[in-house]
Amino acid sequence: MAMIVSNVVVESPHDKIPFMQTSLEKLRKFFRLEHENGYANTAIIGGLAEMLNFWEGEARADGIQEEVIQAVVQRLRSYDGLSPQSRADALKGLWKRIGDVYPEAQQKPQQPRPPQQSQNQQKPEPEPKQEPQRQEGREQKPRPPAQPRSEAVAGARTSATPTALDAKLTVLQGVGPKHAETLAKLGMITLGDMLYYYPRRYDDYSQLKPIKDLFYSEQVTVIGTIQSVHTRQIRGGKASIVEVIISDGTGGLRLSYFNQPWLANRFKQGDAISVSGKVDQYLGRLVMNSPDWESVEVENLHTNRIVPIYPLAERITQKWLRNVMKQVVEYFAPAVVDPVPGNVRNAARVMPLGEA
Repeated sequence: MAMIVSNVVVESPHDKIPFMQTSLEKLRKFFRLEHENGYANTAIIGGLAEMLNFWEGEARADGIQEEVIQAVVQRLRSYDGLSPQSRADALKGLWKRIGDVYPEAQQKPQQPRPPQQSQNQQKPEPEPKQEPQRQEGREQKPRPPAQPRSEAVAGARTSATPTALDAKLTVLQGVGPKHAETLAKLGMITLGDMLYYYPRRYDDYSQLKPIKDLFYSEQVTVIGTIQSVHTRQIRGGKASIVEVIISDGTGGLRLSYFNQPWLANRFKQGDAISVSGKVDQYLGRLVMNSPDWESVEVENLHTNRIVPIYPLAERITQKWLRNVMKQVVEYFAPAVVDPVPGNVRNAARVMPLGEA
């Protein structure tokens, strides 16, 4: 099935456009699915804006222009508040803008022409040969490396920068070669790079509320006791949802985790947990889809506070990255040398760079 987006024809997934960046192909796939769902904001659980958690980092790793990334981010963040018709217009306009910058997004894949005469029917070779050639072209295209963050931020690296900040990320607890390779795609190669990898936004989870007082679309933190844990199969057994019911004595709340079956073994009936996220609605009941969670005995690093949200890449989660960032900021931020003299800082009433 094809979806027409402002004079740009988006073909079905098996007709991939040659040489299009992987992040743009993913965007195209989600837009097509959203079109098929009638622009109901259901292409991704939690809404299209949820894809920004991983797409933004992948787009930068693909070398997508920053103005295009920001256009996608701004449009998808406001997508949930639009009517279906406005959503359709928004996605059409957004894809046209992408096509203006990346003309390959406007090109249809070349399809082999059917034979026009009976004597040409014995020449079916072009069809089977075409697809392998596209695949080879995609494999040969090199992915541009992301610029190290300490080089991309003005003033981040000076002659006074401590050599300790040039250490590789594998010196950190929990960061192995595979994670280091993925972080490098986001421009984080050294400890200094991590200090200058800023969040793209902050979510305020500091407002604890009883379950009975929750309202749709709120961003809140709730503490409750696990009442039940169930796993059910969807899409013919190709995916699953872990459903957890928690209660705080004032009411119950359903938590849903899509395609994370291992969580069924981590949630234990009777355990008290803190969960933070956006309150959604399903079949008239309030739910949270894939909220952050912690045992209440653990320091509230991800919940009950203002939480940084970072651009991500594959195999990297917000929770894992925040833990690593906490290590770097606590142990290495004090080593950062502030290029601004102390008397100038005092006059401007600003804190030292390392403390900031």
